[in-house]
Amino acid sequence: GINAEYGAAEELRGAVERGEALTGELSAAGERAAALESELEEAREAGEELDAALSDVRGELSDARDECAAAVERGDELEEARDALRAELDEASARIVELDSAAAEAAESYARLQAECTAVTERCGSAEERVAELEAQLAASESESAARA
Repeated sequence: GINAEYGAAEELRGAVERGEALTGELSAAGERAAALESELEEAREAGEELDAALSDVRGELSDARDECAAAVERGDELEEARDALRAELDEASARIVELDSAAAEAAESYARLQAECTAVTERCGSAEERVAELEAQLAASESESAARA
């Protein structure tokens, strides 16, 4: 009797202690679960912040790609403009060569004309001298005719 009751009481006391221990473990597990939930919420918030940051970076990357494409296009336009200017420069250089040649020919023509003018001026001077001589002869001849008459 008493031993059985005593044994039952001991078992009951052991069960209560185990129950209290399990309640403590359950409470600790609940606290750990709450802490994990808090960490999970923080992780979610951090993930949302990372998503927002990633979205911003993607936008910036897209803008940078657009700027790069625009720069490449502008570079192509500048290259075309440079090629056009080179072609104009080549044409201008060729025109300068032509004008230099024409200027040299004009200088030669001017020199020839100047020489011809000098020669004509000399011939005119000779002709004026000859006219003066002939006028003098004519005057002398008229004087002799007048003296005879």
